[in-house]
Amino acid sequence: GSPKIYSYEMTFSMFDEVEVKFPEDAKYYYEETPSYDIPITSVYDLEAGETVTIKGEVTGIYGNNFFLDDGIKGILIYMGSDSDYSSLVATGTSLEVTGTVSIYKNVHQINNVSSIAIIDEEYDVESKTLEDVTQNTLKDNVNDLVSIKGLEVTSIPQINTSKDYTFTCSLNGISVDVFISRHISNNYKEVFFEILESLSVGNTIDINNAQISSYNSYQIVLTSISELVYQNSGEETFELVVTPSSITLSSNLTLSDILDEITVYLKSSNGEKIEITRSEYTLFDDGYKVGDVGSFCFVISYGEYQVDCNVTIKDASSGSFKHQLSYSPILDVKDSMCYDPGTNETYGVTIGLPSIGSPKVLVIPIEFTDYLAPSNMVSDLEKAFFGTQSDTGWESLNSYYKTSSYGKLNITGTVLEPFNTGHNTSYYDNLYKKYLEDLDAYYNYETDTYPDNVEYSIISEALKYYDDQIDYSEYDYNKDGYIDSIYLVYTCDYNSDEDSLWWAYTTEYLTESVQLYDNVEADFYMFMSYQFFFDEFYGREITYNCETLIHETGHLLGLDDYYDYDDTAGPDGGIGGGDMMDYNVGDHNAYSKMMLGWINPTILGSVSETFTLSSFTDGGEAIFIFKEWNESFFSEFYVIDFYTPTGLNEAQSGHSGLFSTSGIRIYHVNSTLNDPEDCYSVYELTKYNNSYTDYRLITLIEKDGNNDISSGGWSENSDLFTINDVFSNFKWHDGSKLNITLKVNSITETSANITITYN
Repeated sequence: GSPKIYSYEMTFSMFDEVEVKFPEDAKYYYEETPSYDIPITSVYDLEAGETVTIKGEVTGIYGNNFFLDDGIKGILIYMGSDSDYSSLVATGTSLEVTGTVSIYKNVHQINNVSSIAIIDEEYDVESKTLEDVTQNTLKDNVNDLVSIKGLEVTSIPQINTSKDYTFTCSLNGISVDVFISRHISNNYKEVFFEILESLSVGNTIDINNAQISSYNSYQIVLTSISELVYQNSGEETFELVVTPSSITLSSNLTLSDILDEITVYLKSSNGEKIEITRSEYTLFDDGYKVGDVGSFCFVISYGEYQVDCNVTIKDASSGSFKHQLSYSPILDVKDSMCYDPGTNETYGVTIGLPSIGSPKVLVIPIEFTDYLAPSNMVSDLEKAFFGTQSDTGWESLNSYYKTSSYGKLNITGTVLEPFNTGHNTSYYDNLYKKYLEDLDAYYNYETDTYPDNVEYSIISEALKYYDDQIDYSEYDYNKDGYIDSIYLVYTCDYNSDEDSLWWAYTTEYLTESVQLYDNVEADFYMFMSYQFFFDEFYGREITYNCETLIHETGHLLGLDDYYDYDDTAGPDGGIGGGDMMDYNVGDHNAYSKMMLGWINPTILGSVSETFTLSSFTDGGEAIFIFKEWNESFFSEFYVIDFYTPTGLNEAQSGHSGLFSTSGIRIYHVNSTLNDPEDCYSVYELTKYNNSYTDYRLITLIEKDGNNDISSGGWSENSDLFTINDVFSNFKWHDGSKLNITLKVNSITETSANITITYN
């Protein structure tokens, strides 16, 4: 029945005793009626174990479980395998439910249901339209009926109707999971999965009448009344598209090898694309046979649609060819590096963040007793990590890497609520002082260990704290047994002093014993201050400055710094600033992007050729000239591209060595593989680096010949090659000459024409 209201008397004494007297019949009410009737919103104020009666309208069903909403707030009624009341539960029906309050994954629900009854009351339940999908917004609307418009599909895993299924979308750069329970009726599964099978990554959809729930993070849950609506307007027309439409490859490839390098889409007039697999289209191969060289026109047909793909096969010894990369060369060698002379084993190195795909990173705000997190810290980090250009005023982590990778890397993830360490910053200052003292001893020969980094304890305590709230295995995108990347963002200000803990860096969590969380380990992590996001940005007002975050993420991807740590060892100078891995400016260079699998460079052959290069920042075109091409990028070579102060270079052009004009840029690279016995991390895969070795890993060729970089100066516009400039001083590190000449014939706003001549 209705709740009863009682007055009661409380007596306070001077001896810390309190006496409470309830009316006599209140005792019998709670003994005889162990539940009380409350609005759903009041359930969220109760502890687990309370027995309550609530009323509302059924707004969605999956399996025996359903959501109940009284027009103000919704809640999940978890029935599990109990189907005793299934005949009473139907969407739109008003019910009175008695059960026990429980809290699962920090969200209230009702289980242990003892009674369900149909009632005559009506409830004005309307679906709320959410304007964003940040974790805070989803949390505020948990268990409610919602609709979300304009979601971009970011991943569609292989469909398996017998298991729980999750695909991902994003809205304004913020990623969100969409969950379909394996227990949902087969009729609804068929509808949902038929739509999903017709979608591709990049499509835009609306989701109507879904619920918000939580597992490892807040997510969208599809139920019996939910709708997936593919956004489409007007009468569509279609065309068959192949990318690339023209391709130059080396000889001795099989037909299957060639087809692996192209992708076929059915593209609608609205810009949506559906990939057509090899088994779905028909190929007319123009009589190509393995070993043939020359030009071939491959005709691809799918239904009523047809498209040409022009394939040029060149002998590598006689002409240039485009080397197709669908992977990171780092991944190709990492498992063969690192040699343990004690066991005579080569055991490989780990890598943090995968460079291709949609990895999910874990962001943990860290607060201290003397530096509590501001109320907007989580929201700030969600925008800085996963927001849009308009959210930050420049680039977020997601938007920068999506652009830099030409769409190959889409960084998603979760920003957790702040973790309080229970200590003040002085506590960690003292620990760090002790760490530096231990580090002076450098190495403990008795235990074969180095002193632990101070932040190890923070990582361990934080992961334990959140362990029952999230599934860490979801943050292992490449399934190598490690959480891909953990970002620790601390609240206090940073300090650039050499003996200060409070700076920004990336390293590995290396412990003597294995620490498993959901069957994965912590490995690569980044440590940085929240205050970096509010640094000045080259005289321009922006909301969040993400350049430090972006630079450190380059390390998580496997890239080393390109500046010079130590001017007393090896050649002085890095590459003169002008690069994200040198001075936190601009785009990544062609060597970095090749190593991450983002570009397909043209390999120069042994004949003179003329090339037209488009802007590198726009399309990733680059020419690599090898001392000896042996199908490996771990060797010595030159890199040539057309630099423009556009795209990711535009905002910072003219600062810190980043060119403000267009021109041909040339790098000399020596990425020869290191001896496995001297390799202990991904940053030591190559024999050379820009700090301590006899040769630099990567060197900018200065056209003006002033050698400013080796003197600690910036790169300058005069280091770019422009119209009528000629470069013929190609030398290898052993002193031998590469007898070629490069001449810049012409430059426009969008392209440069060059000729490379063998002398």
